[in-house]
Amino acid sequence: MSKEVRAYIGLATAKEGNTQEYPSGERHAFNLFLLQEIGADENCEKAEEVVCTESWTAVEFRKTGILSAASVQSAGEPFVSMYEAALKDGSALLVYREPES
Repeated sequence: MSKEVRAYIGLATAKEGNTQEYPSGERHAFNLFLLQEIGADENCEKAEEVVCTESWTAVEFRKTGILSAASVQSAGEPFVSMYEAALKDGSALLVYREPES
C-alpha cells in the first residue's frame, strides 16, 4: 500500500540527553513528520513515541495534517529535507531553538 506523510505540531519538555542538547525541563515547539498508510487516521500515540525516543517528554499536540509534496516544496528548507527523511526513515523531528514561556 502507498504511504503519505503526516505532520504533527506541538510542544514537548526536554529530558536529560535530548539530541538537541537543550536544558532539561525547557519546553520547546516541534514539528514531526511521520510516515503512514494513505488514508490512515492520525496516530498521536505513535507520534508521541517517536518524540519521546529523542529524550523529550510531556508531549502536547496542537495541530496535525497530511502534507503534500507540493506544499512542502513551497515551504522550502528544512521542511523539504524533513519530508524526504520521513519518506526514507519513517519520521523526522525538528525542535525549535527558542524555548516556550
